[in-house]
Amino acid sequence: MKIVIRTDGSRDLGMGHVTRSVAVADALRGLGAEVVFRAGEKMAQKYIKRLGWSLAKSEEANIIVDDDPPTKPADDAGPRQPIRLADLLTGPAMMPIRREVVAHRERRRHGYQYGVLVTAGWSDSWGLLDEMRDRAKPSEALFIPTTPESMLEAAERCSLAIVTMGVTAWELACIGTPMIIVPPTARHDIDSRPLAEAGVADVIHHTMLRFDLARRVRELLSDNTGCSALSVARRARLTAMSHAGRALVDGLGARRVAEKIMEEAGRC
Repeated sequence: MKIVIRTDGSRDLGMGHVTRSVAVADALRGLGAEVVFRAGEKMAQKYIKRLGWSLAKSEEANIIVDDDPPTKPADDAGPRQPIRLADLLTGPAMMPIRREVVAHRERRRHGYQYGVLVTAGWSDSWGLLDEMRDRAKPSEALFIPTTPESMLEAAERCSLAIVTMGVTAWELACIGTPMIIVPPTARHDIDSRPLAEAGVADVIHHTMLRFDLARRVRELLSDNTGCSALSVARRARLTAMSHAGRALVDGLGARRVAEKIMEEAGRC
């Protein structure tokens, strides 16, 4: 069975749709499907090809899976109705997680760690990254500079991440990195609620960065190495956030989504 996955990403669009589509493609291949991609943006194409996947020259396939970003106009699928990947993402258990993320989940240490990772994932089209760094920085915190490629290694060894939501937040939850989420839009705010409700993350509206972010970082990290009741409580909270993230996002979502796609394909 041949499946074409339509997706795209760039600095402006973000790369979350591409990375989660690749996770699903890996799982589909494990179920015996042949998968190729269709993407228009050079950044997405480069990422897809670097991981060894082929780009489709046409949409001649048994099944089309559509995961284009919502800001991109949908292509006409002709007589075939595509399977919308977003329709299959019905909860945290269905979140597709890249195999690289699952590998870092297995390596994360659960003892004492320190350091703050500040990331906007693959894209900072909202311009929040520099402001988050400036606002969050208590003098006693060690900030870990990262690129998207090195983010996972940093997430494995940091006590706390500050993130703008998107697929990166779900990946951090899977690894077990406690988070402060700064949603840049109302849509991101809605998306962050399952993580907040599960105790994985604190959420701060981006307009409150100036007043709230440094205080929240200090509440979680300052003097959390000592033996006082406050230090013990802070370590316990970080540990609880880490375990909550790993329980919420177990890294098996891509397989579950791929099974749903193959089930839908069998009905066509």
